[in-house]
Amino acid sequence: MYNPNSSQRKRIITISGTPCSGKSTVNDILAQELGYQTHSLGSWVKKMALEQGKTPEKFYKENKIEVDGQIVGLDQYLDSWQQQLGERQERFILDSRLGFYFVPQSFRVFLSCDPEVAADRVHQKRQANPNYATLEQTLQTLREREAFEKENYAEKYGIPDFRLPFHYDLPVDTTTKTPEEVAGQIVQHYRIYARVTREIEIACWAQKMIVAKSFPYKSGPITGGRSLYEAMKEHGVRKKEDLPKEVFERIRQENVQRSEILEKDWCFRQEGPALLPGKLGSADVWSQRDYVDLSKEVMRLKATEFIFEDGWEYSNGSVEEFLLALKLKRPMFDQQGNLLEKERGIGLLEAAVTWIHQPPEADCPKLDFLLEQLKRMI
Repeated sequence: MYNPNSSQRKRIITISGTPCSGKSTVNDILAQELGYQTHSLGSWVKKMALEQGKTPEKFYKENKIEVDGQIVGLDQYLDSWQQQLGERQERFILDSRLGFYFVPQSFRVFLSCDPEVAADRVHQKRQANPNYATLEQTLQTLREREAFEKENYAEKYGIPDFRLPFHYDLPVDTTTKTPEEVAGQIVQHYRIYARVTREIEIACWAQKMIVAKSFPYKSGPITGGRSLYEAMKEHGVRKKEDLPKEVFERIRQENVQRSEILEKDWCFRQEGPALLPGKLGSADVWSQRDYVDLSKEVMRLKATEFIFEDGWEYSNGSVEEFLLALKLKRPMFDQQGNLLEKERGIGLLEAAVTWIHQPPEADCPKLDFLLEQLKRMI
């Protein structure tokens, strides 16, 4: 289950990726470089499968494991173990296909490799296995494995494609890179992440020390919103990355200006301040995820209620905040002061996603993902 209420982000690295992209090898190099403990779900499952005289593929598909004398689902056991690991520990590396999902408070890395190169790597190691006897058989086996995983993840977790880049902080193509080069690139970006994580911890500590009452929290788009998708349709592009940079800057400036006007209006009507993290987004100091993580901590520490700007359902960040507000079980209102409950939020998000996908169609993979998670939320 996707958990937007996971604890403040930690010094953890999760590594996902396509088959034979070098996850285990890079995991070991990172552990030595950083002095972190390592966990490899794939290696663990392979060991258990070997002990039972089965292939890892068959072991996965059977989806059964004995724990304390009882037979439980393998997925259920591994999912719970990963979540608990992320909540209870820090300074470790987890090699897991869905590590980004079960430990979202981590630095999330995705390794990819050209399918034919990956198949050749497997073929060289496992020629004795009938499934990998030839390069063609190996490539077919890997394709079948990916198809099974895709169907399994979509059905069980509402993740239609775990390879989509919005799930990760750092995607790396390992096809032509050595494991040492890949690990070096990860360490470089992770050290920045660790530094900002410390800055967030200090900022949250300061929030706790301030002697003041809690405030309403107002959520609205910073770099996205309906205007982003209108621009994508106008320019005839499906991906936001294909928009000109000046369009992004214009949208961000408009969002910040609108938020400032709404803040002044709110303070005048309520005779008190409101938390407006969207204003932080006007500074190019941290990444978008950095601002979102800080905002989530501010929400937990100080927010008494939540006010969502009109059009919040078109913003990835605002929808994540809606999910967190539901978890926190605090009052939510729209810009006009009307109560905003879960079912109404689902309806607004469904309408937004439907409009985005209407011709000229634009892509909104994260909104699609968050809508599915919202529907699954109990």
